Amino acid sequence: MKRAVSVLDVCLVLLAVWFVLPLLVLGYEPALPLPFGNHIAGGLSQRNLLIYLVVLWIRLHLRTEPGQAWLARFCGSLSPFLASLLIGVVAFLVYLNIGVCRAWPTGDSIPSKLLPISILEQGNMDLEVFRAGIPEGRSYSLCKLGDRSISVYPPGTPLTALPVYAAFAVLFPEMFHSWRWAYSVPDGDDLPNVANFMEQFSAALIAALAVVVFWQICMRVTRDRRSSLWFTVAYGLGTSLLSTAGLALWQHGPACLFLSLMVLCLLRAKEEGAWFLVLAGLSGGWAYVCRPPVVVVLAAFALWVVLAFRWRAIPFLVLCAVPSIAIMIWNQVVYGSFMGGYAQLVSVFVPFDGGSSWRCCFPQVAESSCSARSCCSLRRPE
Repeated sequence: MKRAVSVLDVCLVLLAVWFVLPLLVLGYEPALPLPFGNHIAGGLSQRNLLIYLVVLWIRLHLRTEPGQAWLARFCGSLSPFLASLLIGVVAFLVYLNIGVCRAWPTGDSIPSKLLPISILEQGNMDLEVFRAGIPEGRSYSLCKLGDRSISVYPPGTPLTALPVYAAFAVLFPEMFHSWRWAYSVPDGDDLPNVANFMEQFSAALIAALAVVVFWQICMRVTRDRRSSLWFTVAYGLGTSLLSTAGLALWQHGPACLFLSLMVLCLLRAKEEGAWFLVLAGLSGGWAYVCRPPVVVVLAAFALWVVLAFRWRAIPFLVLCAVPSIAIMIWNQVVYGSFMGGYAQLVSVFVPFDGGSSWRCCFPQVAESSCSARSCCSLRRPE
């Protein structure tokens, strides 16, 4: 514990020096490179101040006794509902603040942020109307199917965000309809527009709900609010929720939320009845719809459920399989493959780089309609 405190003290000093000294001495904000193309820029930005406050908060609470940790003590004085609400609001504000400061554009979340608008405004999942405003370098997440543009990614994430979009459309109809102007001009996706705002808002809300569910899991496992709070802070700030899922509509956010719901329902099923096995199965199945690679996690949990509940595991297995089978049928009908579209964009055995050649991977799509990275999969150069 003393070593951890000393490391945090050194980090606090180094961060303070990095955020202040280069700007004063050099007159500009240098960037410290990090893995995967990330960086920490020098300067007193909102993002840097948030980083510093999080490290400082951890440092102040690391050596405190259970009765001296003021935040844990404060949460302990609240009802379970108010404690969950407070944690959810704080997490939401953190993710939303960082999402607003997000500076990197990505094509990965283009379909997720636009499909709810298409469903509400046009009653379909055709994204052709948005094409004019999407930069060419970000259109790889769309595939031409006849005269339509469809997403190559699973529909679970945009469908999860759909209720948030629907509520916004009812409350602020004029602002919601402003997407038409943004996506009628070239590179309109780069402009401040309602789709970008709704993406950040929905992603932050989904990630915050995942944190609240995780808090409930910890409270059931440990029964101790101080430990639960620390585990929840680690989950909310030390996983992909902070780096990606809480900032944009990636598949990670809904997958984390529904996997957490599945775990919570399984814990409650052991104490409160089989109906929670039904909810756990539906949550696990929807997690697969949002992010198919979670099938590995679902398989492990399915084995545990069978061992723990015996024949009572049947509702979980059936209801977990129903959404999974439904999305496989959807993939087969739309893409001609049970794995869907995006799974064929990369291969375990072929590097994902610009030096590889491309070929169309959907039988329904004509060869001539393929462009750059749209509706294509990698193969080795011949």
